[in-house]
Amino acid sequence: MNIRKWVRMEIIGFIIFLNTIFTLIFLLKSKDKKQGILFGTMFFIVPVFGFAIYYIPHFMFRMIHKTNLYNKDDIISMKLREDYAARPKVEEELNIVPFDEALAVSQTGEKRNLLLELLKGNMADNYKVTMSALEDSDSETSHYAAAATMEIARKLRNELQKSETVFLQSKESPEKRRDYLDKLYNFIDSGVLSSRDRLIQMNKYIKLIQETMNEYSTVTLESDYIHLIDFYLELNQLYEAEEVAKNRLSEFEDEDIYMRLLEIYYRLQNKNEFDKVLQRLRNSTVVLSAIGLDQLRFWIARG
Repeated sequence: MNIRKWVRMEIIGFIIFLNTIFTLIFLLKSKDKKQGILFGTMFFIVPVFGFAIYYIPHFMFRMIHKTNLYNKDDIISMKLREDYAARPKVEEELNIVPFDEALAVSQTGEKRNLLLELLKGNMADNYKVTMSALEDSDSETSHYAAAATMEIARKLRNELQKSETVFLQSKESPEKRRDYLDKLYNFIDSGVLSSRDRLIQMNKYIKLIQETMNEYSTVTLESDYIHLIDFYLELNQLYEAEEVAKNRLSEFEDEDIYMRLLEIYYRLQNKNEFDKVLQRLRNSTVVLSAIGLDQLRFWIARG
């Protein structure tokens, strides 16, 4: 018994000795002397467990920090992602609310921010939206839109000139012809041209598309016929528009062609032909879209 008691006392003495040594080392290495004395006293009063109380939380914090379970940079990054996610996604929002309506209901600062956010993207893709801001009551918003419109016009013109140069060097290439036709139409349709420039470009398009329809029919798209008729209508060349529409309708029955023929005969005040087109449409297998039905009601009311 005495031996066991002696061994226990030796072990306890050794533990107290080690505790004292480690406490002194802690006091010597502690940068904050007040904190060092405070914890050193605790280590003396509560041997071993004092160190456990002090070091276990420190050890756990380091492990968590090391594994990025809790990291200041992560929290900042998460906050930035949340802030970014909260910003309006302009293209998605504009698919829901038309831009001109958004301008009408927004405050001045919101309108400017919305337009600037939009212009950070591809301005050439958003030119029609930008145009709707030109007449805004806020002078700065309209100024942004005007500056953007000039830049859009410059970019579209440069793209068109590059495409035209390539096309003129290889007129026999269907791909180059198609690319030039599309860029020419987009340039005309952009709304950034003056009346005189628009007239010049429309006549250029009419000449080119007629040549394409006659000599490169495989390149011609259905939309080309619609564009050609629309330009003839804009130029008030009604008989030319009628010829294109009738020829196309004899080859392929299409809702858009029917609607344009009705407009042509209405503007020509030719009720006889107008009624014939209506009757032909009624007897055809063409299934009208919702827009087509609205247009049909419009023309019937005026016919």
